[in-house]
Amino acid sequence: MNLIKYIITVGCLLFTTELLVLDVTPIKPKSENLTKIRQDFIKQEKQCLAEVLWHEARGEGYIGMHKVMSVIYNRKQSKHYPSTYCGVIQQKKQFSYRNHLTKGTNIDFKPLGAIEIQTYRQVSELVDNVFKGAFKPSLNPSVMWYAHKKVSNRWTKKKVIAEQVGKHVFYRKP
Repeated sequence: MNLIKYIITVGCLLFTTELLVLDVTPIKPKSENLTKIRQDFIKQEKQCLAEVLWHEARGEGYIGMHKVMSVIYNRKQSKHYPSTYCGVIQQKKQFSYRNHLTKGTNIDFKPLGAIEIQTYRQVSELVDNVFKGAFKPSLNPSVMWYAHKKVSNRWTKKKVIAEQVGKHVFYRKP
């Protein structure tokens, strides 16, 4: 803020007044304060999350997508998994839609119909909430796995069922 003095003449009288001038330089949004490298990293992380939610849970509705996001979030927070979302998602044989892909490869996807556009908006909202710090996991931190309800193998038998939503069963440590 700056003060500027003005001399005003009214008739034959002189007045001195001060005018307060505010600095109106726009404040840059946080994203503009980030380095290009950081912006690219966040963009990649968002892409990984949107991709996994789309391919793994789009048919489960918002609650199912939120649960899948909770598992991924829990893994990222765990010292036993990578510390980035892409790292968690791109681990070998962790998410079935990625089994045929090489690490670091992303899949482009575009919603086609009205229902898919609505689902895509829900995916985008979830991902944005993660990066705004507004995402709250809906599963206990020990819930770090899920599978289709028809999957029954050695690893599912070693876990405790925490919850089932739609076609997914969510597991926690024993």
